Amino acid sequence: MRLIVSSEPRTDITINCQHTNVWLLVKYDTIQGDKQTGPPRPPISPPSLSTLTSSFVAQIVLHPPSIYATLFLRGDGTFHWAICVSVDDSNATKMHVTNLSGGWVYEKIMDSIVKSQTACVAVKIGELSSTRDIEPVSNLLENIPMLIPTIDQSIEERFTCRVWFKEAIRVLTANGIISCPDVYKLERELKAYGEEQDPKTVAGYGVEIRTSSILSI
Repeated sequence: MRLIVSSEPRTDITINCQHTNVWLLVKYDTIQGDKQTGPPRPPISPPSLSTLTSSFVAQIVLHPPSIYATLFLRGDGTFHWAICVSVDDSNATKMHVTNLSGGWVYEKIMDSIVKSQTACVAVKIGELSSTRDIEPVSNLLENIPMLIPTIDQSIEERFTCRVWFKEAIRVLTANGIISCPDVYKLERELKAYGEEQDPKTVAGYGVEIRTSSILSI
């Protein structure tokens, strides 16, 4: 929460409290003893939330048909990891694994990344020739086993969306769709970007679009 209080002498004080996507404006009159000074003042209306966020959303643009490594907020300081391919300047096909219904399953859905309240960072890691290539990419990712790959068994205790994501990067690289020389460096880069952007996304600034410094694009 951020508190902004004017230090100049005046008969009223306006306090702006910004937390997550909620703004609260409270106005006080100066009290001398038990007597209020100054005429009654009308209540203050909070600023429109759509006005607050629309200027940021307008500056966020995806470039189709690009491939983005995308981290989504979970609300506990960790992230949900996914591969997204933009189909226009704000929407993308999201390819990921989820265990919301019990066991882990692959899912391909459309997601409005730019307007999403949970999309934190979308880092460009490659490009497709056409959005028609999304289906072949999805077929590759759908066939990834819901198991910890042998290469990660010494460092991962259990299967997660992040573990699947790393194997997805290996599969895309092996099939010539992207060129990632080091999956672990990419993982660290994404975590750093996500941790930096996390409080900004929580505050309503939306997703941040970046380009990876690890991959050759």
